[in-house]
Amino acid sequence: GDYLGAVDKLHQYFDHILVQQSTPSSTLLPYATLNLAAVHLRFGHIDEALELVREVTENVQRRKDDVCLARTLSLLYRLSEHRCDSSYQFQLLQQTLSRSLSLCLSNLSSQTLMDSAKHYLLHPRDSSDLASLPIMESDGGLGSSAPGEANAIARPDAVWRLINAAMSAATSTGDSPTSSALLTSQAHVASSSTWAIYGNKTMSDLTSRLQLDVQRNHNSHAISGALNADAAPNASFVTTTRLPTTDANSSLCALAKSMAEMGKDRDTFGLLLEAYENYPVSPANADWIRATRQILQDLALRREDLEAAEIQAIQLCALSPLNLDLHHHIDALYRLCVVMVHKKSYTRANTLVQS
Repeated sequence: GDYLGAVDKLHQYFDHILVQQSTPSSTLLPYATLNLAAVHLRFGHIDEALELVREVTENVQRRKDDVCLARTLSLLYRLSEHRCDSSYQFQLLQQTLSRSLSLCLSNLSSQTLMDSAKHYLLHPRDSSDLASLPIMESDGGLGSSAPGEANAIARPDAVWRLINAAMSAATSTGDSPTSSALLTSQAHVASSSTWAIYGNKTMSDLTSRLQLDVQRNHNSHAISGALNADAAPNASFVTTTRLPTTDANSSLCALAKSMAEMGKDRDTFGLLLEAYENYPVSPANADWIRATRQILQDLALRREDLEAAEIQAIQLCALSPLNLDLHHHIDALYRLCVVMVHKKSYTRANTLVQS
């Protein structure tokens, strides 16, 4: 969560590259610029990140660096998630996956397949385009969809094929244990979200717990690896890097929501506290705050405290602006609409529905 520290270290690296290399357009410079853009994105500085990505894109296209271009497209997709144009997002996914597969970038292929599954869940009307993904073409496409017909609901078989393909790419990569564990962790998060969307809370909770097992086991090995690094400095199997906290934070929030639905308030807030204390995330990542406010609103509704429920819904709307987070903004408006119905303020509820 130290934005200034991260940026300062990257600028020091820029200075090092410029001193070591004869020209500013060295091979390493675009990757350092991408890392700086990723830091800006993590802390919610979208415009600054976009400017850096444009700079890198011009550089790598001129130098014909296909590997760096593939990673640039992947980061551009992350930035495009803050927009509402799903077709543009899908084009970026197609281009990234095509390049990563042709260049045998297993990590990037796995991540892009995972992103494709998430995109399909949120934008099922892109199903006609989903068949054009390389992994779907090689596996017979979507199957039962009528020609030219877009599905209004995401088909489970297509979602699972994308997730399974991502898991396969993650386990087959020869990269570091940290990379493989990270991809497996992300696959469990995606699986949990998928099960939740299809209404299977048991499997959603199970895959969230599997993600936490991956996180805790890997971090335990990382601590041991760091302690034993001096004893075995050349051992390739020694892992000293912990996984990022984002996935574990998401899993704990998902489990907290599940506990809240069962009325287990003590377990709910225990999980939220664990996420806050043990797996903190960047202030720009609003998932923990959003989950907490959603749970508090549901609790207020159960207790018929409509004023508190309305306050939480309004805070959720402010947390997810329409121009940056369409899906969560709609969810927040729905929650506010429910409060208005409970308060018998039907005119305002109708206005919210129409908005």
